[in-house]
Amino acid sequence: MKNRVFLVSNIFPLYRRAIWKKLAKSSFFEIEFFFNLYNPMGVKPFQEFQDFSNYSKLHFCKGVWFFNKILFWQTRIVNAALMSKYDTIILGGDMYNLSIWLSAVISRLRKKKVVFWSHGFYGNELFLKKLIRHVFYCISNDHLLYSELAKERMIKKGFKKENLHVVYNSLEFKNQNRFYKKLKKEKNTISFFENNSLPLLIYTGRLIKEKKVDLLINAVIELNNEDKKYNLLIVGDGPKRQYLESLLKKSSSHNIFFYGSCYNEEEISRLIFFSNLMVSPGNIGLAAIHSLTYGTPVLTHNNLLNQMPEVESIKENINGNLFIENSLESLKLEIKKSISFNFNKKKCRKIVKKKYNANFQIKVLNSVINQL
Repeated sequence: MKNRVFLVSNIFPLYRRAIWKKLAKSSFFEIEFFFNLYNPMGVKPFQEFQDFSNYSKLHFCKGVWFFNKILFWQTRIVNAALMSKYDTIILGGDMYNLSIWLSAVISRLRKKKVVFWSHGFYGNELFLKKLIRHVFYCISNDHLLYSELAKERMIKKGFKKENLHVVYNSLEFKNQNRFYKKLKKEKNTISFFENNSLPLLIYTGRLIKEKKVDLLINAVIELNNEDKKYNLLIVGDGPKRQYLESLLKKSSSHNIFFYGSCYNEEEISRLIFFSNLMVSPGNIGLAAIHSLTYGTPVLTHNNLLNQMPEVESIKENINGNLFIENSLESLKLEIKKSISFNFNKKKCRKIVKKKYNANFQIKVLNSVINQL
């Protein structure tokens, strides 16, 4: 008889579509998904539920959010943990979610396998927060982690190595790879600038304070006032857009173009593929994987305590570089260095093909779920 699995997530983010579909089609276990439809986090949600195989296994929950940032409670999952038949429950490792605590404890008392899918320790927690997180993580049998660094931190906290599994993160590599192969045969038609022959920098993501896009804009303005000239394409939208556009008053704006938000993969694939460098001056997450998938190197800051797990995908002078966090001069220097470096698209893509894809993730999940 197949192992029956419950997977609980705060939402169903669009970027998880590939791995969730693979999980739904797995021949090794039967899975049901629990998640909230309401999404205040600014993450693009998956909405084409009728096209999702095993649609009957999707369970929509309601959540209680604090200030639209912290999910405190999800309906249905405690009742499911208490009353339903299942062998393994995979829970988002969010210690602020009381329903996760209760579901995990109930599942352990029922002798079910509990797996947390989380960031692990961030490394910058204060004492009390670190202590509570440690107690919380001790409830789980196994942990799915986004990075090797997270695994190292968990081991240092006394967690057993054999219960820690790095699953990384992924987008839709199969579909994106199809666009990549097509773009290799095409010519660059990006023409948003006065001089389209200049090296092209690109930023993709939300325009929010944490992403520090103002630092990038100021770096490009200063570089263009010096001896080097660059174009900058900003793809995304958010509450800081008006402020960021106001920065262009300092200088001529013909080298910086605000593209707006874009969720059409074929469209954004072209923008990334024909860019020379992806620059994310704040923390970088799946934007790094998105860029490397199309063979475009990545530049972001070097403070791992303020970074997302995907920063591990960046290998200096192989598929990108790092600059000193918040340093305008360091950012300018690394932009010039990265643009002059002859990055190879195949080498940039290598780590995505090896680790940051749904095929790799499903192997890890199959192993953990069916582990005795």
